[in-house]
Amino acid sequence: MGYIRLGMRRMAARIFAAAVSLLILAFLLVCALIPAAAQGGAGPTASSDPQAVFRTAAAADFYTWAHDSVGATSPSTTWYLAEGCTAGNFITYLLVQNPGDTPAAIDVKLQTGNGEEQGPAVTLPPHTRRTFNLGDYAVSYDVSAAVTATAGVICERAMYGRSVVCLDPGHAATPSEIDPETGINTQDWINEPEIGIVFDIAMRTKAILEAQGIFVVMTKNSVYEPVNLKQRALIANNANARMIVHIHADPDLAGPMTFYPGASPYDWKSNTDTGRTAVIDPWVQVRSEYTARRFHAAMAAYMLQATRVADGGMAIENRGSTGTGNYGPIFSYDIWSKVPTFTIENNLGIADIYRQQIAESIAAGIIAAL
Repeated sequence: MGYIRLGMRRMAARIFAAAVSLLILAFLLVCALIPAAAQGGAGPTASSDPQAVFRTAAAADFYTWAHDSVGATSPSTTWYLAEGCTAGNFITYLLVQNPGDTPAAIDVKLQTGNGEEQGPAVTLPPHTRRTFNLGDYAVSYDVSAAVTATAGVICERAMYGRSVVCLDPGHAATPSEIDPETGINTQDWINEPEIGIVFDIAMRTKAILEAQGIFVVMTKNSVYEPVNLKQRALIANNANARMIVHIHADPDLAGPMTFYPGASPYDWKSNTDTGRTAVIDPWVQVRSEYTARRFHAAMAAYMLQATRVADGGMAIENRGSTGTGNYGPIFSYDIWSKVPTFTIENNLGIADIYRQQIAESIAAGIIAAL
């Protein structure tokens, strides 16, 4: 009986080892297939058997999440795809493949929050696929698609969330107002000609980032829009931005400088009228410094190459009194921030001359920091 038990144990061990080997082999096979699929872009790809169709979806560099769904097993002439979204930082693609031997004319109707809208209507040649950005046809937080075709096709809805960045061009005329939560004055003020220059730079930066697929939130939509210091931070917080970049210019600077909120003893702001002191969230401070360092290295390198203006370096925020009753090292708007926050400042004259190059340098820094 002892020999029988020993033999059974050995047999069980061999079965277990074989099962582990199969799992490892399957894992390695998946690892080998994923890069090859990603190189082909998002969407379904057909095998030689049209009844066994698999799909993969590869997110772009600045997508923060993507959906996952079961691959289709056979073509159909009718498809219904629910719960898409093309507004805000959402992007939704419709992927249509014709695995058959005859052309397939497709017609897409989109059901949106604004009613039905016409989607793509094209003919797909045999053994081809097309990817349609539904945002080109309708912008809505509710987008479902009904696809009809003259021949069997494979459809998939691929949905992604884009990275969100907040740009804050400095200055605005806002009244003196004490924030009851912190006791800090939210007042901002106009500074000419900086206010117009940095707004133009911010808008140029926005266009560059959006061309790269990054969703940009602005704290101001016009030069003199009255947005106070707390509102600037709240706009970025509410957008769940990856960072807020405050854009300023100073005639006393030689080259581009990035200012970031420091740890204690540089992490506070006080107000003489209220006698209260507020401290930045420690997590925000750490992430702000980390993000600012990644941003600055790329930004300064680009500026040097594009304009030959030397790097002005990085510095911990260490501001004195601002004339609003606020005093203390940290920049006031950072007190309310729940996302990484830092300030980029260029020489005022250089900023006026090299607006496009500075916008490109800021975009390069943001992309490196994402």
